[in-house]
Amino acid sequence: MNEQALKHAERHIKNAWIVGIICAAGTFILSAIGAYSQTVQFKYGFDTWCLIDVALIAGLTFGMYKKNRFCALSLLIYFVLGKIAASAYSGRFGHGIGALLLGYFFFRGTIATFKIQKHLVETGQKSKKKRGIFFYIGVGILSLTIMAFGCFIIIGAFAPETEVIPGKMLKNKYSDFVREQRLIEAGDEIIYWYSNGLLDFKSGFYFFTREKVVVYSKDWEDPAIVVPFNIIDDIYLKRSNSFLEESLIVLMLNDNTEVWVPVSNEKDGDMRFHKTLYNMWKKRLKASGKNK
Repeated sequence: MNEQALKHAERHIKNAWIVGIICAAGTFILSAIGAYSQTVQFKYGFDTWCLIDVALIAGLTFGMYKKNRFCALSLLIYFVLGKIAASAYSGRFGHGIGALLLGYFFFRGTIATFKIQKHLVETGQKSKKKRGIFFYIGVGILSLTIMAFGCFIIIGAFAPETEVIPGKMLKNKYSDFVREQRLIEAGDEIIYWYSNGLLDFKSGFYFFTREKVVVYSKDWEDPAIVVPFNIIDDIYLKRSNSFLEESLIVLMLNDNTEVWVPVSNEKDGDMRFHKTLYNMWKKRLKASGKNK
């Protein structure tokens, strides 16, 4: 590498680690906000768990600063996995020019790191070290850890949340599917939502609007059960205190049948779901002159 090419490579590496710092700082700020804001937590997927993400980005960014090839490549891969996860979480793929620009800086920084390390060895400024077996074992373990963490993030992005979500904080892919299936009318809105699907929310989701309760599972012959408020005789909560067991909201219908709505008790979401549903149902009955 001539002097000009070397300066270009150094600049690309500097740009990459500066972008890495910005990403880590931005994620830290959004994670802190997400701990107190449901909008940031449910709509954009930032909560205190993302602090692990911050630590990993910061560590790999420091490695990029030190011109470590493994850290540079890992940061690039982790960024790509993060964008895939973010797209899966929001249900809308593609994050525009901003994501492409950040990816460009990480890509050029990675290429530059490999070029500089090769230049240092070729010019004798750095000897080519012999790697022992423990080095390769360590690299292998670290690589598997990063890959596993990346896969965990992607799975977490695709999988439904484990708690009750306010309708206004719902992911776009959920609300879009509900409207495609015509489960709510124009002008209506979801008040609270819960899904107990393991990886696919269509395996089971439950919500209510100002007019009805909807229970859905793609595995049923008729996937959707729609229960208008005017055919409900009573609503009560069978609460579970176990972390591993869901609570049940039981809808007693005027034909002496029941509809069970499972809801998570995480962060008392089952109580919020039931209380709001019950109050809306009673208000609806009162407005129709059928108050009990």
